[in-house]
Amino acid sequence: MIRLLLLFCFLANISLGQDTIKKTKEYYLAVANFSPLNIQIKYKKQIGKNSFFKIGLINMSGSFGNQQPNNSTSFPTKTSNLSGGLQIGIEFRKQLTDKFTFFHGPNINYVYYISTTHLLNPAIPQRQQTNTSEEHTGSIPYTLGLLFNMSKHILIAAEINPSINISQSNSKYGNNASLNSTFTTVNFGFDNRYGLLSIVYRL
Repeated sequence: MIRLLLLFCFLANISLGQDTIKKTKEYYLAVANFSPLNIQIKYKKQIGKNSFFKIGLINMSGSFGNQQPNNSTSFPTKTSNLSGGLQIGIEFRKQLTDKFTFFHGPNINYVYYISTTHLLNPAIPQRQQTNTSEEHTGSIPYTLGLLFNMSKHILIAAEINPSINISQSNSKYGNNASLNSTFTTVNFGFDNRYGLLSIVYRL
């Protein structure tokens, strides 16, 4: 996966360096989910007549919780969930009308997710109070989408991303190491359940 990411970057540098003519640049902002808030930020630069190189930060999300018990026999619990990832890809476009453009192309994604639960029980040693679950996911999505020109500089993009995913999940239990586990899964699905809607600023 890392080698493929480096290859994409290398090919993009070659393409970007071969043409000194001013090319279109686009900045994307998308909210993929609201609970918890999941943000994606992408940058695209034209590298050919109908092709673009893109790179972005994806699945940027974070949530924190503090549960206070209602009785004296339970203990407070703190939770946190964090995720973030990188996307690199090549995109091809076809002008449909003055307002609409179809775009498609392959990507390489990497996303890291970590979830922790901290039980504040003074009877348990501090190093055993935390349970951790982390996940590394590499995927190869293929983007299919439409661009709508609202004005010269502002556009709306709608896309879906069917992908092949491979994930490794690691669970560590501070108070019971015998329950620790590691799982690897491979599946086909979509990056976003309902697709992805972005607002775009074009230069």
